[in-house]
Amino acid sequence: MTQMELAERSGRPLKTINEIVKGKTAITPETAIQLERVLGIPARFWSNRERHYRNIWRIRKRRSV
Repeated sequence: MTQMELAERSGRPLKTINEIVKGKTAITPETAIQLERVLGIPARFWSNRERHYRNIWRIRKRRSV
């Protein structure tokens, strides 16, 4: 599925989907629910992935300072 298809199916702007893929925008609870509806993967999975990604990002940022 392309980013465009995901944007169309989820009702989210293409820019938002692209920024999520690039790690620039967080997956909000609302977006997690939309991803669940479109992809059939539970919203909690997407929320957990987001939390883990942000935690790792913070740790790496602290280490590089």
